[in-house]
Amino acid sequence: MRAYDQSGLTQAGFARSEGIKYPTFASWVKARRNGAASAAAVNKPAGRVRFEEMPMPVLYGRAASDALSVTMSGGLVVCGSDVGLVAALVKALNA
Repeated sequence: MRAYDQSGLTQAGFARSEGIKYPTFASWVKARRNGAASAAAVNKPAGRVRFEEMPMPVLYGRAASDALSVTMSGGLVVCGSDVGLVAALVKALNA
């Protein structure tokens, strides 16, 4: 919204330049003008959201709070306590 305010473009022109559907962008502007919509209402998910509890594993005798866990598409969970090593593994698996 800040970029739109500074652009000097019309709503339609700004939406087009950013690749946003005009009706969607216009609804954001209207919601901001009315002050009635929260960010959650403006950006609500497309479908039903399902939450699952995921227990954190104990790694190398460390508490779960010390562990880093990355859930990849397909459900694979990569865990570790070294951010660099976990990042490298995630990158290698995505290659």
